[in-house]
Amino acid sequence: MAQSSQLKPSIILDAPADWELWLVCLKTYATALDVWEFVNLESQQRIDLVEPPMPTEDTVTAPIMEERRAAARESAVPQQGQSQEQAITAALAAVRRPALRTVQARLLVEEKRNDREYQTYLNRKQSMGQMVIWIHSTIHQRHLQHTYEKPSVITLK
Repeated sequence: MAQSSQLKPSIILDAPADWELWLVCLKTYATALDVWEFVNLESQQRIDLVEPPMPTEDTVTAPIMEERRAAARESAVPQQGQSQEQAITAALAAVRRPALRTVQARLLVEEKRNDREYQTYLNRKQSMGQMVIWIHSTIHQRHLQHTYEKPSVITLK
């Protein structure tokens, strides 16, 4: 039968004097789990762990169109009697939506990227759960009531 081993906490947060060392331990553990940016208690900006959205034909078509518009703006050359602004307007009017094959190819690339981002998201979500367990195991029991029913690690403070 396999035994589960638990690391003995190196510090128990019980008094204000414990805070600095406890925070060093928290940062070390969170950094090892690649979630420090989400649990940094001293950060002025809160960063939430957000599930990456699935790419769609619309979400991949928009950047293609923007790339084409940028190229049209750069390549716009005024014809005789035409201002630069008129040339750009004409060039932008000539921009066409990408062919379905182009969109599908870009969608395939974005889906592969999303698979990697989603796996990172799942790993970090699991790590955030481990952080809650670590925090509970390193706070003196008389202070645990302050951690109940908190929606995330960052709201424990």
